[in-house]
Amino acid sequence: MLFRSVLVDDVIRQGQEDPLHLIPAKAAKSLAASLILHHGSVKLDRLTRVCRLDGRPRHLTGKEYRLLEFLLLHRSEVWSRDELIRHVWQREPSSINLIAVHIVSLRKKLGYGILRTVYGQGYTIDHENNNQWPGARGRSPDHRSRKAQL
Repeated sequence: MLFRSVLVDDVIRQGQEDPLHLIPAKAAKSLAASLILHHGSVKLDRLTRVCRLDGRPRHLTGKEYRLLEFLLLHRSEVWSRDELIRHVWQREPSSINLIAVHIVSLRKKLGYGILRTVYGQGYTIDHENNNQWPGARGRSPDHRSRKAQL
């Protein structure tokens, strides 16, 4: 994060709008790729802290932003509520509903296909699915109800 703040400070001081002119082209491509996280129609710009859905900005709270960023950085990994509280909020778990509230809010803002609930385990963003579960409300296509499993 130190590199990002130094880079931004230099750009502001010099009055430049494109911070990537300060570093070599090869390094700039690598840096740009690491600063913008993509998943389907969602783009999360880690330098400007802007989230876009289909090219339009979506306002996220600080906690929503950090939760989405963490899950995008750890795609295909399932994270329990306690683990998310420890990693994203950096504190010991205290409220069971804390994560659920933010997940619901993110789903309302970004659509129901990006965040998947793995029942009994936690939450994930599947690497391959790219937001392709229409109407699934976060469930994978092969999700079955508990009654159907009995």
